[in-house]
Amino acid sequence: HSVLRECTRLLVPRIIYFVCNTFSKPMKMIDRLRKLNKMTTCLRLHLLFLIISSLVACVPPFAISQAEQLFSRANQRLVLETDWAELASEINERTSGPVQINRRVGPFMLQRSDEESLKVIDADGNAVLKTTIADGRRWEGHSYDRAALVIGFDVPGGVLDPKKMYVLEWRGYLEQPLSEDAVVLVALQIHGQDTAVPPLAVMVRDGYVNFRDRHDPTGKEWYPAIKTEAMVNQSVSFKLTVRSSDTNGYIKFEVDEQVITERQGGRTKNPGDWNYVKVAELYDFSNTLVSPDSKEGRSYSLITEEIRVSILE
Repeated sequence: HSVLRECTRLLVPRIIYFVCNTFSKPMKMIDRLRKLNKMTTCLRLHLLFLIISSLVACVPPFAISQAEQLFSRANQRLVLETDWAELASEINERTSGPVQINRRVGPFMLQRSDEESLKVIDADGNAVLKTTIADGRRWEGHSYDRAALVIGFDVPGGVLDPKKMYVLEWRGYLEQPLSEDAVVLVALQIHGQDTAVPPLAVMVRDGYVNFRDRHDPTGKEWYPAIKTEAMVNQSVSFKLTVRSSDTNGYIKFEVDEQVITERQGGRTKNPGDWNYVKVAELYDFSNTLVSPDSKEGRSYSLITEEIRVSILE
């Protein structure tokens, strides 16, 4: 499409000039028509291309984009789609003893510091997942609070197959504004081994929701997407298309169907590492929002409306 649009940009003005200039002068029009009658087949084909190009120029870009999305959807095999109402009873289940920090529910492993960290609630008549971090909570004895869902889909344990292309989609919003100095993981990340920095993640930093590509060959690494405030009580969608590889990776990250970054080739995983997916996440590893040792009573929540995982065939 980009090639066709560029041809159109260059050629359509010439077509308009030709038509206007010809039909404004009757004798010149007759002369031109005589010459057209003598055209070779090659020239006729060239004229046909110009006409088609001018017609394509009339097609709105969003229509082309929608067609591309429909084609893409047709080649995706859906392997996970959330139904929070169906999972509510298990996720919200209370335990008589200490909370189970890592507990499997449906296709997910729940990672949480207490039973309020992950909870299905009603929002305007729709079941959604609420992820909350708060003062006084400590995840697995660490110096921070976090909560997330770990996905285990078609590959046992949720480890991404380097031979497959995955499409990870998340939709939701923040319930409260975050401070300008907040540095937290939100919504979606590709996680490596527990001691390693995630190779791909959505992170709030410097007042923006960023996509972090740790192994970006350009060295840029951070890609600001939207202001964090644009995500407060306003639903946004994140879409990550990824092939997890040491040498032949692929990444495309989109926010509300707008491409933020895309690259083909190179490393998209930690060296020699296995990679899996975490979603519906709030991870305040630097205590920029809450602290296990604080009694201020601060809390922040992320609402997840939908999660989808597909594999491109």
